[in-house]
Amino acid sequence: MGDNRPRSRREWLGVCAGTAGITMLAGCASDDETDDESETTDDGLLNLGDDSSGDWPMFGADLQNTGYQPDGDGPVDDVEVRWRLEGDGRFVSSPAVVDGTVYAGCRDGYLYAVDSQTGSTEWAVELNMRATPSPTVIDGIVYASSHGVPDKMHALEADSGEQLWEEELDNSTHSPAPYGSEIYTYHSGRLIGLDRDSGSSSVLFEGYRQTPDAPAIKDGVLFGGGRRSIVAHDLTRDEIKWEFENKNGEYMSTGSPAVQGESLYVGAGDGKLYSINADDGVEEWSFETEGPLSFGPAVSENTVFISGFDGHLYAINTETGQKRWYIDFDTILHGKPAVTSEMVYLIDGKSLSGISKNNGEKQWSFTPNEDKTIGGSTAVADGVLYLPSRDHHLYALEEA
Repeated sequence: MGDNRPRSRREWLGVCAGTAGITMLAGCASDDETDDESETTDDGLLNLGDDSSGDWPMFGADLQNTGYQPDGDGPVDDVEVRWRLEGDGRFVSSPAVVDGTVYAGCRDGYLYAVDSQTGSTEWAVELNMRATPSPTVIDGIVYASSHGVPDKMHALEADSGEQLWEEELDNSTHSPAPYGSEIYTYHSGRLIGLDRDSGSSSVLFEGYRQTPDAPAIKDGVLFGGGRRSIVAHDLTRDEIKWEFENKNGEYMSTGSPAVQGESLYVGAGDGKLYSINADDGVEEWSFETEGPLSFGPAVSENTVFISGFDGHLYAINTETGQKRWYIDFDTILHGKPAVTSEMVYLIDGKSLSGISKNNGEKQWSFTPNEDKTIGGSTAVADGVLYLPSRDHHLYALEEA
């Protein structure tokens, strides 16, 4: 294992307090920009090459965790099953889709690579007791965490499934997010950085009580946190840039935040969706719902979408914080939406719904198994939706 010497939350904030939380740490990285091998486009999508337009390479679709794929629309009017993959356990996390291959972890302990057209298995690798968090695929490498004793982070060749390295961590490892030469993940209340080539790990921050499925990263700043605050980490300078605390003492970041442009969007336990300036951590506006918001929003262009315990899916104007439309599902909602140029896709317990992005009208609904709930969130690529289900299947859904 790598250098796991932790820096406590108190140490971080104590060092940063000197000049409004922007003091340089002694002996840290220089002011030079990090050599970011995983370049991004202007909208934050991972730049994986011309052949990967329309891919969904990680949880939330991109580094900014927007949940938005503008280059590959999904089913609009109705759906039918193209194929379904059966595992020996539940599928409970969003898959990744890159270059015609779907990568999905299952609670049978295997990570599956599946041909997106036929559903045939290209390879399956047993990682640990449960391979559940969403994998990330970049530069021909699949990064995936697995739950077991102990939890591990793995790097595998995307084409063959050959394991390049594995690193033992503690428990509750979450989905990995790449930036530069590192992979970042949360586990056991800590923010961990792992070298993409070797897997050597180090603890960057600890003291969180709860952490999101994945952080959001933009311009070298990682946005995440735990329990009652959102924290912005400057990865190039190795310092905390700012911290935003919930004034009502409620949790802020159990749902993954999303960042677009100059604003960060996050739901909170007080039922509010917050828009926060990504540069200085100042609140821009908040929108109040009728129940807690425990999952992250999706954001595309000038609209942010979020679902909550009040059973509503909201579409909110990013500039004004005013409601554009909402739809009532009459059940508790706790999933991150997936958004394309025309549609919003949302899981509501046992069903997946396709909703018009413009007016909030439900176009169709798909229920794989009346006796089982659906786990995780959906991914969309090249016109196909990929749906993880607790009935031991991963579904590929296309236009009927």
